[in-house]
Amino acid sequence: MDMRELELLVPTLFGLEGLCAEELRRLKLPEVAAENGRVRCKAAPADIPRVNLNLRTGERVLLVVGRYRAADFEALFEGCRALPWEEFIPREGAFPVKGHSLNSQLHAVPACQAVLKKGGRCPAGEKYGLETLPESGALYQIQFSIMRDEVTLMLDTTGVGLHKRGYRAVGVAAPLRETLAAAMVLLSRYRGRDPFCDPFCGSGTIAIEAALIAKNRAPGLNRAFSAQKWRWLDSGLWLQAAGEAMDGEYDGAYDIWGGDIDPKAVGHRPGQRGEGGCGGRGPLRGGGRRRLPPGRALWPGGHQPALWGAHPGEAGGGGALPGFRPGGAHAAGGVAGERALLPHGVRAHLWPCRRQEAQAV
Repeated sequence: MDMRELELLVPTLFGLEGLCAEELRRLKLPEVAAENGRVRCKAAPADIPRVNLNLRTGERVLLVVGRYRAADFEALFEGCRALPWEEFIPREGAFPVKGHSLNSQLHAVPACQAVLKKGGRCPAGEKYGLETLPESGALYQIQFSIMRDEVTLMLDTTGVGLHKRGYRAVGVAAPLRETLAAAMVLLSRYRGRDPFCDPFCGSGTIAIEAALIAKNRAPGLNRAFSAQKWRWLDSGLWLQAAGEAMDGEYDGAYDIWGGDIDPKAVGHRPGQRGEGGCGGRGPLRGGGRRRLPPGRALWPGGHQPALWGAHPGEAGGGGALPGFRPGGAHAAGGVAGERALLPHGVRAHLWPCRRQEAQAV
């Protein structure tokens, strides 16, 4: 297999494929193609660290080892055995198998796991002259996808999902996934030039992701990845990618704040001492919907542009912006802003509002 031209596959939450594809294009990866629930692209070995460190909306980065069709277990085994596993997995490498099957004749996932495990073991066993491999070394997680009898076999370069940024030590009730929070901020076109407020911030996930985007900080700098321990992937590539990411960070002051009715949720926020990588300076307040930082009105005054982010914090849409009631259309209270992101129930709308009435649907 030519290591100079690899294929990466990035699973995403449904609806975020376009955002993830645009991120990969900004990283200058070739042949980016968005599909249902995933994005494909070509890559070199040096791109594996770059994508893992910089991607905000993808769930993980998978390295495609091979594709083939299989309608029975014999074809599944032979196709797996023919792939160059020994080029990726060393003698001591641990390679558990997991995956899924959809609309295929091979629909028993546990049986497919056993067959693929045996098929991946054979080439390595023949190369090293062992019937049983020790599997005591680094993790080389094999993932398979069988869709309409087409088998795709991959290696997971990420490990724990990319939504685990490394800044959240304590969880809260009904947490918002970090990749989804980043997607909301990206869709709002926030880039750090305008004030940003999340009046129902919970533990501050949206505000923290907004701070990372404003600073242009790579979200993966505070965590580790499975592929960092792979022998065939030069460890210096990770240091190079991290250095390039830090060189691209912006310095400046960003006006990002939030509040929540639950002071315990705000108390669990990460980054109080800079753990999130954005300085920990963004104020978050708890104890009531209207208790924002001292001297800060709930609605920005004058002609200062502001971006308001809110997400449903209660069943029935109780987390909509103040001044809105679930199930009706009401004035937004005179928001003096250029943009307003107003999720209401299960719908989110982005439209201009400068001293004019905004509608909640």
